[in-house]
Amino acid sequence: MTFVSGVVKYYTKNDYLIVGDNETEQTGITDPSYSGEVVIQERVDGKEVKEIGQKAFFRCTGITKVTIHAKITNINQLAFCYCTSITYINIPSTVTFIGWAGICLCG
Repeated sequence: MTFVSGVVKYYTKNDYLIVGDNETEQTGITDPSYSGEVVIQERVDGKEVKEIGQKAFFRCTGITKVTIHAKITNINQLAFCYCTSITYINIPSTVTFIGWAGICLCG
């Protein structure tokens, strides 16, 4: 099941939500050409958000700021790879895993 809050897409995984979809590499944003801030909510439709999936924001070059309200535990591989316009991202202390090139802002 897919939920949308702002420009962020959340997918059901077990009993929680994930931004993007690790299984099929579905993007975590409604429009890859979106420009501006992305806010990742703590809960959507009553379910807790716990992961940012692989390639969730891959090559989303218009994203400038990422605010994470969720108690994210995993930022999976390539999640923010080639997001060359990001100037701010908060990483909560709950994160225990960042996958390969999970945050690679180079261009």
